Amino acid sequence: MSAHRGETFRYDAGVAIVHCLTCSKHIPADDVNVAEGVAFCRACGSLSRLADILADAETRAETGLVDLGDPPAGCVFRDDGDVTRVIARCRSTGSVIGALFICGFWNGIVSVFVVIALAGTIHQIYGSVPSWFPQPSGSQGSSGMFNSVGGLLFMWLFLTPFILVGAALLGWFLTAAFGRCEVRLQGQRGTVFTGVGPIGWRRRFDTERLTAVQMGKTTWTENDEHQPCLLIEADNTIRFASLMSRPRRAWMLGALRSLLRPGRSLR
Repeated sequence: MSAHRGETFRYDAGVAIVHCLTCSKHIPADDVNVAEGVAFCRACGSLSRLADILADAETRAETGLVDLGDPPAGCVFRDDGDVTRVIARCRSTGSVIGALFICGFWNGIVSVFVVIALAGTIHQIYGSVPSWFPQPSGSQGSSGMFNSVGGLLFMWLFLTPFILVGAALLGWFLTAAFGRCEVRLQGQRGTVFTGVGPIGWRRRFDTERLTAVQMGKTTWTENDEHQPCLLIEADNTIRFASLMSRPRRAWMLGALRSLLRPGRSLR
């Protein structure tokens, strides 16, 4: 690749920060093309955008002094000789408040219709609705569409996608408030877990086919913007840690970078 002689890409006066996003090797100035905004790494043969390198350099400044033996509050490092775990709590005040508001608003509305449908179902089965059963005024299950089984079935079918969305929002809130992200490394096997207790989402990757561990962006948007997350690229692409605070996310990134190297397994 042709580079412009005499031009370098610097983050601070006299300090070059051009590192490959794939293998983390230093890229000499001769392989940096400032005019085109790209840098070529001869070590692994990859081409990186300078804008991405700059963003990655800011992350390196945060994660460069990661001490696995002294993690920050909410983070845990465990190595029992066979399995290595890097754990960070997802709790973030902003995420908890946002998730609580959206979850409460959505499920509050849906619950009204669920109660009406339940009242109709109880009426169909037992012939009447107990006085203690909560139901909106004027929705005594003996009237209208609840006089027919077909009407009730239609109501439940109509409500099902709304209930599923509400359950997903509840899971989002619980994860934001009480969840954790855990990366488990055991030889060639890597697992990323996000959830609460034993319940959550597990995704697996091959450490020997690892190509990158870096900051990334979510595929979904919030306020029309993709949110920061961690990105593992191996035999598949895994995005995680979008709900946790930036310091914990930065520590987890630094810990994973110190444990993993592209193209080689942990043990």
